[in-house]
Amino acid sequence: MALDTLTFGFQGSGSGGGGGTNTNIANTDLTQDANRTLDGDGNSLVFTNQTSVELNSGLFIKNGTNAPNIRIFEASGSGSNYSVLTCGALASNRTLTIPDATGTIALVSDIAVLSAGDGLTITGTEIDLDAVLTTVTSITNTALKIGRDSQNLIDFATTDNKIIFRVNNVNEVELSANNFSPVTDNGCALGTSSLQWSDLFLNEAGVVDFANGGVQIVNNASNQLTIQTGDISRGTIIVSRNFPPSSSTDGNVSSGDVLNFGTGSVTAGVAYYLRSDGSWANTDQRAVVSSIGLIAVAMATGTASSVGMCIRGMVTMSTDVGNVGDVIFLQRNGNFDNAPSSSSGDTNRIMGYCLDDSDGQIFFNPSQDWVTVA
Repeated sequence: MALDTLTFGFQGSGSGGGGGTNTNIANTDLTQDANRTLDGDGNSLVFTNQTSVELNSGLFIKNGTNAPNIRIFEASGSGSNYSVLTCGALASNRTLTIPDATGTIALVSDIAVLSAGDGLTITGTEIDLDAVLTTVTSITNTALKIGRDSQNLIDFATTDNKIIFRVNNVNEVELSANNFSPVTDNGCALGTSSLQWSDLFLNEAGVVDFANGGVQIVNNASNQLTIQTGDISRGTIIVSRNFPPSSSTDGNVSSGDVLNFGTGSVTAGVAYYLRSDGSWANTDQRAVVSSIGLIAVAMATGTASSVGMCIRGMVTMSTDVGNVGDVIFLQRNGNFDNAPSSSSGDTNRIMGYCLDDSDGQIFFNPSQDWVTVA
């Protein structure tokens, strides 16, 4: 290749900013026999019409005490805009690595490598939130709403100290301090005809209220259930009552009317009458006073006011009273029998009907009428 084509030259430094002798080097392979310094003397070194400039060794760029710049000009437009790669003051050397495999730039010694924490996944340049999160312990925000879409969500934002549940774009129920209720009156059912709740547990003083006091079902401190109306003069309608037979246990009442007052000790399955002093004593057909008053069967052994006294209902006596279907009468010592007395001075009073041949189960329904044998 001729030495006088495609050559470039260096001018030796001269006093006054240049003026040395030009030195031209032909574009042929060159061998450097020692360290050489190219002094631009404040001028630029420009390569033009080159396909590429290739360096097969390290490139060190310095600018005295100033940070050097590498400018990469735009590929379109006016060609005057550029990006700058520069370096500020460093405490130690840093390395910028451009991997061959991915074409990405990695800062290997200055910036720590990112790693996904709990609930996060790094995919390329994206940090994604995992579909299943098990490590989040708190999510709070005054404008927080969580849901499937804007029409089906849990609303924490609309009102302070209140959580609203929205379904099909309707705010159905709300939870506030000490209250869980529909958002609008009569606005939401609790269960359906085909999807019913299994159990309802209320405190001992719990109330089931209809129409703001119109009708109430109340459990009192004695664990007794009361059905009451706002207008007591109207009473309560009971369409039907079921009276299953009592068990074989003495004093058991499967269904009936019960009193919890009066003094005295009583025995399960034995009949008593209420005396004028408020105490309970054994019934006995041989005396009118112990035969014609208020009679009850003790439901258990103990104090009358505590164990309960059944004045009407399905109850089990402590002794056998006859055969199924027999009419039963008051007898002596708090017992009943299927045979009326024929003794003079005894009182015959119907006590109810026998429901079992041997276990003393009866329908207890004392008659308001009696006959004293002459």
